[in-house]
Amino acid sequence: MQIVAAYEQAKSQFATWIGLSQPELHIHLGMLAFLVTAVVLRKPLRSPIPFFAVVIVELLNETADRLHTGSWRWPDTIRDVLFTLMWPLAILLLARWRKLRTG
Repeated sequence: MQIVAAYEQAKSQFATWIGLSQPELHIHLGMLAFLVTAVVLRKPLRSPIPFFAVVIVELLNETADRLHTGSWRWPDTIRDVLFTLMWPLAILLLARWRKLRTG
């Protein structure tokens, strides 16, 4: 549990240091995870693998939040998941749609 507490403290300090709210932080880190995964694994943005990497990272983050607080805070959890996945999902769908149109 010390690891979870240290992670939560580091996350809070980082958000304060960079000057972002929690929703903004989720948006930016979701995009970062999506793009870094695509580049490191050399996958196109239409590949579901970078998106699934974001899903896994977000699930781990929300699990850490749950362990830290002792219970699920569903409104916060749902908001965090939506903010994190929104743009990576939009880019994935747009890239797949474009590939379908161009062949």
